[in-house]
Amino acid sequence: MKKYTTSLLAIAGMILSATLPARALIVDFTDLNLPADSYRNTPAFTSNGAGFNNTYDSQYGSWGGFAYSNKTDTTTAGYGNQYSSITGTNGNGLAGGIYAVAYQDFYTPTIPRITLPIGYAEPVSITLTNTTYTYLAIRDGDAFSNQFIEGDWFKIAINAYSAASAPLGSLDFYLADYRSAVPAERYIVSSWTDVDLSSFGTGVSYLTFEFDSSDAGFFGINTPTFVAVGKLTAIPEPSTAGMALLAAAGSLGGWACGIFRRREAGKPRAA
Repeated sequence: MKKYTTSLLAIAGMILSATLPARALIVDFTDLNLPADSYRNTPAFTSNGAGFNNTYDSQYGSWGGFAYSNKTDTTTAGYGNQYSSITGTNGNGLAGGIYAVAYQDFYTPTIPRITLPIGYAEPVSITLTNTTYTYLAIRDGDAFSNQFIEGDWFKIAINAYSAASAPLGSLDFYLADYRSAVPAERYIVSSWTDVDLSSFGTGVSYLTFEFDSSDAGFFGINTPTFVAVGKLTAIPEPSTAGMALLAAAGSLGGWACGIFRRREAGKPRAA
C-alpha cells in the first residue's frame, strides 16, 4: 500500500509542477511598439499582462498615470521633455528601447497605478530612474522649482494593495537626497536602480506611486512628479490551485488505498 501512495504523491507533484508558472515574470515593455523617438500618453495600456492606468484631458492635452516612451534626450530641460529617461535608455540599457513614465497629476487628480498580472501576486522588484525633466529641475532649478541645496529631498512612496484595496505595505525610494551635510553623499538618481518589493509579500493586486518633496509651496510640490519605470518583476504566490491539487492527491491516495484494501480482502487465503 505504501508503494501505491508514494507513486500517487509523485504523480501529484509532477502535475503541480506542470501547473504552476515556472519562473518570475518580467514586465520590461519589450512587447510594446512605438515609432522612433516618440511616446504615447493615452490611453491606459497593458504590458506582459500588467495594467498601467492613464487619464487624458484632450482639451488641455494634460495627462496623469502612465505613458510609455522611447525618447533618448538627456540634455533638454523643461516640461517639453517630460517623456525622456535621464539614462537615455530603457531598463535593459538599450537606447531607443521602450520604458514607462509615471506622472502623478495633483489637479485631476491621478495617482499612477500598476495592476499586477493575473497569477503573479508577489512583486519582487521594480527598476526606476529619474526623467530628464525632473533630474535637471532638481540639479539646476527652473521657473517652477528650486535648485536643490543641503536638506532637500525628492521621493516616491510605492504602496501595495490587495484586490479588496486593503493596504499591504508601503516603502519610500529617494529619487534625490541632499539631506546629508557631506556634499559627496548627496545624489540625484541618474541610473536604472532596482527597488526591492519583496517586503510586500503575497496577495498583492496593485501598486500605486505617490510623490513627495522638500520643495513644496502653497499649491503643492514644485519638483516635477515624474519617474521612469524600466522593469517590474513578480512571481507566482503559493497557488490555491496548487493546494487544491495536493488535497486532490490526498483524496486520490485515500481512494487508491481503499481499492487496495478491497483487492487484498478478496484474495483467497493461503491454506
